This record gives sequence, C-alpha cells and structure tokens, in this order.
Amino acid sequence: MDSPITVETLPIEILGEIFQQLSLVYPDAPSLLSRVSTTFNRVVRSTPAAWGALHLVACEGDDTVGREKARLWFSMVGTCMVDVTITMKASSAPLSGFFLTDVPSPSFGVSDILRHNTNLIGSLRLEAASEFDARSFVNAVYRGEDLPDTHVLESFSVKVSSTTPPTQFASSIAVPNLPNLRNLNLLNHSIAFLASRQFDHLLHMSVTRPIRFPPFPLASLLQILRSAPLLQTLSIESRILDGAPDSGNLIHLPHLTQLSLRTNVVPSILSLLLLPNLQSLQLDDLNGRRSGSSQETGSVLRQLLVRMELPSIHRAGTGLKSLELIGVEVCLKGDGRMRADDDGVWEWCIKRMKSLEVLKVKKVDPSAILDILGTSSSTLLCGTAQQHEGSSLADSEWPCPRLRHITCTDSAVPLNLDWFREKRANVEVVVDVGSNLFSPALMSPNTVDFLSVYTDIHRSPSSSKPGSNNPSPVRTTPLSRHFGPWVVLGHEKQH
Repeated sequence: MDSPITVETLPIEILGEIFQQLSLVYPDAPSLLSRVSTTFNRVVRSTPAAWGALHLVACEGDDTVGREKARLWFSMVGTCMVDVTITMKASSAPLSGFFLTDVPSPSFGVSDILRHNTNLIGSLRLEAASEFDARSFVNAVYRGEDLPDTHVLESFSVKVSSTTPPTQFASSIAVPNLPNLRNLNLLNHSIAFLASRQFDHLLHMSVTRPIRFPPFPLASLLQILRSAPLLQTLSIESRILDGAPDSGNLIHLPHLTQLSLRTNVVPSILSLLLLPNLQSLQLDDLNGRRSGSSQETGSVLRQLLVRMELPSIHRAGTGLKSLELIGVEVCLKGDGRMRADDDGVWEWCIKRMKSLEVLKVKKVDPSAILDILGTSSSTLLCGTAQQHEGSSLADSEWPCPRLRHITCTDSAVPLNLDWFREKRANVEVVVDVGSNLFSPALMSPNTVDFLSVYTDIHRSPSSSKPGSNNPSPVRTTPLSRHFGPWVVLGHEKQH
C-alpha cells in the first residue's frame, strides 16, 4: 500500500515554488515556514527566491530586532535581488517649524545592514512620518562616499505622511546619485534634490503633493525632464510656481507614451514638450476658471498635436488614443469666453485626433465636445450615414473616426446627448451624474480632495445641437469657503 501523499512528501522543487509564491502574498512567510518543520526549514533555506521581499519596521536607535531580520534575509537570498519595504516609525526630530536648522539626523539601526547590501537591493519603498526622516534614512543607506556603481537600485518610492507639516530644512538634505533608477514615485515629497541629478535610465516617474505643501518651481521640473530622455510615463499632481523656463528649447521625450498633469500650470508644461509617441494624455487644470483658460489650453494642445506629427526617426505611434479632460473648458468658436480672433482651436484639435479611441470629460459641461464630434465633415454623408452605419466610409468623415467610448462626469446630463447618440450610434457614451461632485459633505474624510474643493465649475453655454443659440442651464451652486485655511489656486475673482 502506497504511503499517503502529504505536503512534506512533495518534491523539493515544487515545495520551493509554493514557498516562493507564498512570499509574494506574505513577505514574512519564509521566516514562519522555517519554524514549521525540519523539512520546511531545509527547503525554504535552499530557495533564495523565496526571500526576495523584505518588509521592515524601522525604529530610531539600535533596533536589534530589525537588524537581525534584515541580516537573515540578505544571508538567504544569495545573488537574488531583494524588494525592500521600510515602514519608519517617527523619529525624535521636531516636526514643526518650517525653517528648522541644525537638527541632527536621526539614526535608524537597520540602515547599517542595508548599506552593506545595496548591491542586492533592487527596489526600495519608504513610508515615513516626515520628509526629514525619509531623506536622513536614504542618506544613511546610500552614502556619498560609496561608489555609484554599487547602487543597483532600479525602483525607488517614498511616501511621506500628509499630516506632517513640510519643512524647508528637509528639502536641503542631499540625496546620493542612483544611476540605475528606472522607477521613481514621490508622494508628499519635494523634488528639488532631483534637479541636479542625471536619470539616463529613468522610465517611469510620479510626483504627488497635497495642496497645503509648498509648490515647487516649474524650472526644477523642466530640468528633471531634460535629464530623463528615456521617460515612458509621467504623472505630476502638485501646485507649481510658474516662471520663466530655464531654456526656450523644447524638451524632447521620444519614448513618453503616457502623460498625466494635475496642476495649475498645464499650458506652461505642455508648451515645452515634444512627444512624438504620446498615446494617453490626462489634463486636470486646477486653475481652469482663469480668464481665457479655454483658449490658452486649446492653443497649447494644438501646438502639441502639430509637433507630434513632425518627421522624426523616433516616431512610431499614430497619435493620441486616450484623452481625459478634467476641469478644462472646451468652448466653440464664437463663444463669449473666447477671444474675437479665435479660429476654432478646439474644433481643430478634436478633428486632428484621428486615432482617438477613448475620451473622458469631467467637471465641465461636455456639450461643446459632443457638438464637434456629432458633426460630420460632409453634409452629404450626414444624410446617408445611417445607410453605412458602422462602415469605414461613414466613420472616416466624422471627427475622431476611431472613437469608440466617451465618459462624461458632471452634475447634469448634456442637453445634446440624445442628438449625439443618434448621430454616432457606434460610439458608447457613459454619463455619470452626481448631485454635487464638489461638495465636501459627499466625500469621506479619507478621500477629501482639497484641490477639487476650490474648483468652481459653471456650465458652458453650449447648444443642444449645432447652430442653436439656446444656452445650456448654468450651474452656480456656491462652494463652501469655511472648510479650512487652504490656498485657493485660482487668481481670478469669482463673477
């Protein structure tokens, strides 16, 4: 009679694979499994890949427990790379006082173990109570006197608590060079320290800062972009101080395919970018209610689209496939908010995006966009479009002929929605209607978006169908102004 099959009777290779998969779900699994049985201990210690994720809670001081755990992990991985996640307990350094000076850097015990194993750290993720703690920790691990070639770090992520007041002193702490960095993610962290670095291999960058944090200069962002020629995805969510750029030359990012901007200087950034292979664009204008914003944003978008079509050895894409507009007013030619010399810049932009497949519009009236998309360039074809519904012949005469999906998020249904659906039945339209998308009372305490609270939105006077002079209803619900001492981005007075 055959012996019953148990977990411990499985081949070592299969058991090792199981342990490796468990460690992906629960990083501390190898340590726990080694204490289950002699067999488990032998298998897990002979499977270096199972120790590929190290999660530590870093405490100020000697931190014997953290040091022993880190030492065990690095002794088990062999030559495998380790993904390190550090949750830092707040140090004794003061968190208040914007202009802190002469504050000694806190010492964390585990930093010494990490410093001697930087050749095995493939990614580092920090969660800290303050930027001062985060920067001090990174400096302790990657010291300036170390050879940069030993820094194989490819992914670096820093998350600073949003409840900690920012300090000017923390921003002045230098950070060592990380030449092999591919991914960079900064949450509630400044970027000034990056401006002096070269990122020859950086592929993905994300910077997110809340409204109450000091804005960073536009020049710093532009300098970082110039030093990252291989960048593929870029996401910026922060207030930015606009000013004269460091150079009038365009920033050429030939590999960038995804761009997301949620800031108050959207036109200033777009006007300096040359992106021949851009496929996905998200624009969230935090200063979208300024006078002339529709004309300005439309003009820089037109310039961007024109530059995308310039002959280039790097150009491999066919144009934008996804566009998301948040708080960006789209006005038709002749609208009272456009200049008298407007030549229909938004009509031009939308008709130029031949490859667009997905369009999302939020916090503005989408009626103007639907008017443009629902008007065929051939009046003759308009009368026979139904006979060729779904055919390439009919689709080719419509703006954005490859468009297949539109999402509109607003407080009311566009008046010309039924008209558009009749004109372009092959385009799926999803309308998400809320009673008041900007009311803080409807947001949970953990998801209050202060950047959006102060973005007042009015319905644009767009017609229910082309040629109509009847404006859409205007929403003028006032927003709360006693929600806290927050900075309002818009410089224009409310009308």
